[in-house]
Parts: sequence; structure tokens; C-alpha cells
Amino acid sequence: MYNYIYKKKLTTLCISASCLLASTSLFAKEIVVLQDSFEIPVQQNQVAFVPFAGDSVLSPIILNDLSKTELKVTSKDLPQQPRSSSELAGTLPVWQSMGIPYLVVGSTRSNRGKIVTDYEVIDVKSGRVIEGKQSLTADNNKESMRYAGHVIADKVYELITGTPGDFSGRIAYIEEIGAGKEKVSRLKVMDADGENAKTITEVTGSIFSPTWSPDGNRIAYSVQRDKSYPVIYVQSVSGGGATPLTPSLAAISVHHSLLMAARYYSLVALKVAQIFMR
Repeated sequence: MYNYIYKKKLTTLCISASCLLASTSLFAKEIVVLQDSFEIPVQQNQVAFVPFAGDSVLSPIILNDLSKTELKVTSKDLPQQPRSSSELAGTLPVWQSMGIPYLVVGSTRSNRGKIVTDYEVIDVKSGRVIEGKQSLTADNNKESMRYAGHVIADKVYELITGTPGDFSGRIAYIEEIGAGKEKVSRLKVMDADGENAKTITEVTGSIFSPTWSPDGNRIAYSVQRDKSYPVIYVQSVSGGGATPLTPSLAAISVHHSLLMAARYYSLVALKVAQIFMR
């Protein structure tokens, strides 16, 4: 079995200058004593992530996504489990003493069969909510909730670093079994974290060059069956049949093959561009 991987786009990770700032207390002390009543370890993390209230699906996905970046994220040894910035009244100095620049809090609720997630990214030093409260609504099913978790991780990463995340991006890849006339090819997609893989189409023959539409909802790809010319198809990632963009060229004579091949691939490029710009 051979796997060929095509990424929708290359993620560029960039950290803003604000993420590199550290309180001088990080290096001056191991422990900060507050009011002589309890002790809080000074941490080297940059983001404190409080699991969202009422949620057991989104939070692990968001935490896992952010943990794969240059940001140092923790959800352990936190002094409080707030669900919104309004619950930080009177306790903000405690968070500031920990030396963690950013705090992520949120909660989920049900609304007409859908799941609404409200969340905030807080600048701990000032207590300011960066760009205000964020909200996202998703269908109440596994695939939609996974995607929502990736989208929230994208936004949190952007609010902190200033650079859009790409956790919600997907990867298209080709899986091949057998050889020659017995070869079976499957076009599959999965989330950027390697989870949620599913088959888009399966053919007897070869699949080449899957290309994403700009909105990420469709894929164009080439299929070449035994002793035939390749045909370009476009298909929705969510399901449904494939639509051919080019005719089969099996009947073209060898004499005209070079000329027709040039016209053929020019036509393919034009049609793919046209359909993806609709």
C-alpha cells in the first residue's frame, strides 16, 4: 500500500513579539507567595487554557492543536476555572502573579439542536479581552464538533500571535492497493491532525494530483484507467457524485497526440480555474 499526501496549504508559524515578553519574576523566583495563605508556582507557559464549561469534545482538540505550535500551553495547576472574563473580578492579580501572558476561557450551550461556543482570549497583564467575546455555532455531531474545535484553535492562535492558524485545514491523499489492471485507488481526506479520515472516491486505476478549491469544499483530480487517457473530475468533499470536466481522449490517434495533449491540458487548467472561481 502506498500513500501520497497533498497538503491544502503550508502552515507558516510565526510568533508575535508580545508572546516573547516574560515577567522578570519568572527568573527571580521559583514560588510566589500571595497573602501568606497559599502558594502558586510561577510557570514558564505562555497560554493558560481553561477547559470550556459544559464541554468534553472541543477542549481536548483545541488544547492538542495549540500544543503543537511554538506556544507553551497548559491546563494544569490553574488557580481557578472561570468560564468568562466576568468571573475574574478580584482574582486577576492571582493570574498575573503566575507569569502567564494569556488566558483562554469559554463555555458551550445548546441552542435549537446546535452547539454554541462562547470563548475569550484574555491579556492577563491588562485584563483586556482581545477583540471581545468570540462565538461559534456548530451542528451537534462528531465531525462538525471536531471541525469547530480546529476553527476555534485557529482563532485563538491568531488572536495571540497575529498570524492565522491552519488547524482547520485538511489533507487530501491517495491510497493505492494492487498493481496493473488490479490497481485500486482511493482519494481520501483527513483533518490536519491526522484524524477523521474518510474516502471521497474509489476507482479501478490511478488517481493523480488532487487540487483543493479555494473554499475547501471541493476537490479536482485526475483519473486514469487501464489503457485510457486521464479524465479530470471535480467532487464535493461532503459527498455526492463526481462531475467530469474533460472528455476521454481514448479515440485520439497517435498522429495528433502531441497537439491534442497540449490543447487538452490547457482546457483542463481553464475549466478547473473556472469552476473554482464560481
